[in-house]
Amino acid sequence: MEKIKPNHLEERQIETEFAKRFIVKHKRERYLALLEARKIGEGFGELAHFTQNLDLKYCDKIPNATQKGNVDFAIDWIAKNTNSGKCYIVSESKLFDGKWMTLKDAVAEVVGSNIGTLLLLENGKIFYHESEEIKERYVGIRL
Repeated sequence: MEKIKPNHLEERQIETEFAKRFIVKHKRERYLALLEARKIGEGFGELAHFTQNLDLKYCDKIPNATQKGNVDFAIDWIAKNTNSGKCYIVSESKLFDGKWMTLKDAVAEVVGSNIGTLLLLENGKIFYHESEEIKERYVGIRL
């Protein structure tokens, strides 16, 4: 696992920007408070069944496919929307939470893991969400 820390916003700010852009309005304040209170690197258990909190008008559902198909879809979709190859990870797993990785490595690690995980790019303006539920994977962009 390669650690990368590009010159972007601080991690807490990236999480906040994501929440402001993609969490439905009626749950946003709750999640902003949870994100602020959490210890980065300790895992964020709120991500297991997180899809109900996403504002789906800014998201695309990843079609069900093989594991390789899901990895390719996520990488291709994100690559169409950014040149950034680096992402910040928020995950219920301590193994990934608070880490920076290349997009390719991060997607390969989390797709199919069924561990609630967010890959955040462009300071929280682009994301990939891996859910515990295999049929509930999303990518989103809101600039």
